[in-house]
Amino acid sequence: MENVKALLEKNQIHVKDNDIKKWETYSYSLIEQTVEEIKDQKMKYPAAYITKVLENKHELFLHTRQHVHAENDNIAEILLQFIKRWEKHGIMPDWFIKDKLEKHLKSEFSLTEIENIWEDNKDYLIEVINK
Repeated sequence: MENVKALLEKNQIHVKDNDIKKWETYSYSLIEQTVEEIKDQKMKYPAAYITKVLENKHELFLHTRQHVHAENDNIAEILLQFIKRWEKHGIMPDWFIKDKLEKHLKSEFSLTEIENIWEDNKDYLIEVINK
């Protein structure tokens, strides 16, 4: 909770502690991503707005989590970020998607792990990105 408070203060977003406490069910990275996306917007009720964005992002994550093959939620979240990054770019060949995935994952995973993630998820990634 202290990390979230510091993040909000750094971005000059004022939210009461009891509202922040409601966000404990969400990962810090999801909260951080949300704050980064909305930090420059003028909001009359930032707690309500952030809560709604978190709910929507979490629902999207759960939907994606059902379709990806990932050992843990961290990998699923990384795949969701990858999908969001590339889904609006039109139809792309498989090799191009694989190349972009490798670049997206190379800082956190070995080449063998990346190959396994690709093999486990390529059909879903290609389908979602090329729809």
